[in-house]
Amino acid sequence: MEVGFPVFIRRGRKLSLTDQGSKFYSAAVRFLSAEDELSGFAKRLRQDQTDYIRIISAPFLANAFINEAVARIVHRYDRLSIAVDSHARIDAEAVLAEGKFDFAIISLPLISGDYNVVPFLRVHPVIAMNSQHTLTDLDIVTFKDLNRHELITTHPRSSLHRHLIDLADAAGESIRSRIEAKNGIIACQLAGEPVGCCLADPFMALSCGAKDLVIRPFRTDKFLEYGFVLPKRQVRTEIMDTLIMDIRRTTQKRIEEHGLQARLLGAQVSGLTDLPSETSGG
Repeated sequence: MEVGFPVFIRRGRKLSLTDQGSKFYSAAVRFLSAEDELSGFAKRLRQDQTDYIRIISAPFLANAFINEAVARIVHRYDRLSIAVDSHARIDAEAVLAEGKFDFAIISLPLISGDYNVVPFLRVHPVIAMNSQHTLTDLDIVTFKDLNRHELITTHPRSSLHRHLIDLADAAGESIRSRIEAKNGIIACQLAGEPVGCCLADPFMALSCGAKDLVIRPFRTDKFLEYGFVLPKRQVRTEIMDTLIMDIRRTTQKRIEEHGLQARLLGAQVSGLTDLPSETSGG
């Protein structure tokens, strides 16, 4: 394809995009993405699938309670098709800004963006560890208990890492840690090995796949909050409300199954008032 301007420039052995090439590349990505969306739309029309929902979430949230709700709703609505995509929290807001979604579940607060946000869950972090760890003997773990042991921390910008630093500063102590994980999933997987324990989102711990991982409540005022996020101009349909209601029910079931210290926040979507607004355990 001839574009009439230089797309690349050579610097030594490397090729780099020119300014025009960079703009051309960005436009090409947008156009090809639009073509893919148009092809998908045609396919759904051929299959008589008149309803379509694009969902964005974190990987562990999909495994924790979204996938089960999605499976039920596609059986209920024959003409519904769903696309589920997952992104790490650090990338999620950039993906939302592209506007190619109908519904998202993400940790709050959002830094920027003009969306309809409905908070739906607050949950206290837990301590995740191997089943042979001595902290499993405790019904609830305090920071004093925790800091006697080797910790697996997440990256310094994470809210849980910052919370540990705040607790350590308040106690006049330093954190004992020789392992830093890129994200919470890796931290929980490492905690399943006999190398340390970590402060974790309970849904992340339960979804990480570590075989010998157990969790215990952590005594803290810190909570993690999640919300439903919809584009500002999104028209909420019966199917959307049904999906949100089903996700809330699945979340409630997970809370009860694992005795989590959690609270389902009051529903602001039609049809959800039959669910209790608060569930706690542990």
